Amino acid sequence: MNEREQNWQSVVDAWQSSHLSGAAFCREHRLVYHQFQYWQQKLRDSESGDKACGAQTHQLVPVQVAHRANTSEVPLQLQLPNGLVIRDVTLSNIDTVTQLLQQL
Repeated sequence: MNEREQNWQSVVDAWQSSHLSGAAFCREHRLVYHQFQYWQQKLRDSESGDKACGAQTHQLVPVQVAHRANTSEVPLQLQLPNGLVIRDVTLSNIDTVTQLLQQL
């Protein structure tokens, strides 16, 4: 980790222990919010890459959906560990959502 990454890691660590929102923390410390978000994501991705080289891996888990002919589809919402949210998942688009998740 280079000096810049170490500096931003200390900023992210300070933010996490502050229990403030990212925006409030940036205002209080006179940081540019989009730069903060960039480095937070970059450090998270770097950490995930390190874990991927280790024992921890993520796999899709098969899900069976029961469908009743007389009920209307109720869309689901998926929130992934990285914060990504996929909304309006239904039986009609489950194959597309599965393909999308396999690409992540």
